[in-house]
Amino acid sequence: MMIDLSLAPLLQRVLKDAGFSFDSVRRVLGAGPGGLVDLSSGPLAMHRTRGEGTLEVLVRLLVLGAGVSAEMVERALGRELTSAGLKGGLLERSEGGEILSRLAGVPYGDMVVLADFSRRPLGPVEPARDHVMGIGRSTLVPTRLLEGAMKRQAGARLHTALDLGCGCGFLALWAGAWCDRVIGTDINPRAIELARFNALLNGRANVEIRQGSLTEPVHGETFDLIVSNPPFVISPESAIVYRDGAAQLSHVGVRRRGDEFCERVVRDASRLLGEGGVLVTTLNWSEIGDVNSGNWQGRLGGWAPEDCQAWVIRTDSQPVDAYAAMWIRHTMAGEPGWSEARYFERFDAWMRHYEMLGVERIAYGQMIVRRKSPAFTMFEDIDGRWIEGGAIDVVRALDGRENAAGLREPACWDDAAAWLAEKWKFASGTQVQEVSEIGRAGSVAVCMAGRPVCGPMHTELWRVLAGLTGRTSLGRTIEDGLAIGGIGGERKDEIAKLLWGLVREGALVRAAT
Repeated sequence: MMIDLSLAPLLQRVLKDAGFSFDSVRRVLGAGPGGLVDLSSGPLAMHRTRGEGTLEVLVRLLVLGAGVSAEMVERALGRELTSAGLKGGLLERSEGGEILSRLAGVPYGDMVVLADFSRRPLGPVEPARDHVMGIGRSTLVPTRLLEGAMKRQAGARLHTALDLGCGCGFLALWAGAWCDRVIGTDINPRAIELARFNALLNGRANVEIRQGSLTEPVHGETFDLIVSNPPFVISPESAIVYRDGAAQLSHVGVRRRGDEFCERVVRDASRLLGEGGVLVTTLNWSEIGDVNSGNWQGRLGGWAPEDCQAWVIRTDSQPVDAYAAMWIRHTMAGEPGWSEARYFERFDAWMRHYEMLGVERIAYGQMIVRRKSPAFTMFEDIDGRWIEGGAIDVVRALDGRENAAGLREPACWDDAAAWLAEKWKFASGTQVQEVSEIGRAGSVAVCMAGRPVCGPMHTELWRVLAGLTGRTSLGRTIEDGLAIGGIGGERKDEIAKLLWGLVREGALVRAAT
């Protein structure tokens, strides 16, 4: 299926005139917990779009994927777009004479992107091998991690960005709002087609889409920002391009742990970073042993170049049986002839694959790489809800980890000696919250975007740290605070640990001289 690119300006005008947006679609369908709309309840969604208003018809047609009478479609889209859409790959007629959209219209923020339907009112849709996914939770992770840094640019745009494995092009379009020039690459011809359409639909003239495997289409170029939500699922299959990294393992070589495609993404993308450039990618990786074994750290630590800063965040780790059960059911449910017997057969094949690889668990997370000195590698477990809620600012976090990289943990007062002559202050957006836990009366925690980054600490120590406004040196401020509070010097090591945590998380930054 090809889509006529000339349809983009026609559809853009219709959607704009109808007020078709993320917020308006949520109003029509009703938002559930966390602000998300539950599209799995077909009857409920169909009932809420039963009216004949233009917005309701568009939601039923583009979001739900339901059939709509030709008369109502013409009234909503206009005769020109309806006729052109039927000829140009956007619309089709059902056997009953209703009109269906071949593609889902997915609104988010100030954008609308077209992608393949993952479900229609009667249930999930079988994903074809070249299925182009819309905007999922993993797609949004790079935007959540980078939004703070982009907003701090305050009009100073980045020059170049790359969306590696761009799919429908959402991340490339998002980067296009912050960067002068963006390139999206993908091996899937249908993804290339839809990404180019979506760039036109959203007026992103600075976004270029190229077809090819991994970094081949941008060989020799460098970028200030690289984002990637690659096919990270570790499986024995290569059936679905957007899901299975194994679909491209011919470019990687022999399988050792099943996560070689993710490794290749990090290695190849990192080489394209310009000085100070940042890579943010979503990954799955294989683990041996229990969740606290740490065996994975040595392997992942070698994925990024030695002259770069690397930060690996693990948000979850699942036993391979739970991982297989979830992914198989997720992608099998829409297949014709689906049955529990077929489910068991495929599950057994996945488990034999993991046994062959010697893999016991599979982890979810992100790897952030920055080409900057001094180089370091850090590993952390972080609740994914903080990332999805926008509480982690990766550039600020990398700056903080760079400042703290030379100090051991837990820090003592002597370790902080290098900072004592410098002036430090609290970063913008830092908050202080009272801790109400039992046994923590009179304590506070320092937070960034609602996430505690240091504490809880007794208020008497907070009064010492609160003096860090950048006007005097760290050493002088601490000494004065201890004297005013009548606090003995024996608590300096405790203060040093708090300082180390605040610096590491980017809550304390060097004041401009």
